[in-house]
Amino acid sequence: MKKALMVFIPLMAMFKMGDAQNLSFGAELSSNFHLESILPEVGLKLNVPLSKHSQFETGLFYQIRKNDGAFSINNDLYIFDVNEWYLVVPLMYKFSSQIINLSFGINYNYYVGWGVASVSDENVQINNYNREDTYLFGV
Repeated sequence: MKKALMVFIPLMAMFKMGDAQNLSFGAELSSNFHLESILPEVGLKLNVPLSKHSQFETGLFYQIRKNDGAFSINNDLYIFDVNEWYLVVPLMYKFSSQIINLSFGINYNYYVGWGVASVSDENVQINNYNREDTYLFGV
């Protein structure tokens, strides 16, 4: 299966109350850009200062991801695209200074459902599709 190119393009700046040195809460709207579509991501963020240069960041985001697949019936190949729906909870540590900015942590991706985006044959129906929740570590 091919993997779609995923690029995050902010559609709106984060709206927040507070600054880097104080507790801040905000909303964010962005998108996942795929070669053939733009999928929305919306959520809420909370930044908790730990010291002058470090913060803890968490939030709750609703995210749509596109995935493709294929299956065979009687030697006929069918290709499909589905939209996967997730609730994402990031748990990040952020270090900021004039020289370096570094973030790392875990994203918990809670799978909430799916919908068919396209099937190569309109007479074929996809009745079952499932993903597992995932944890992603990133820097």
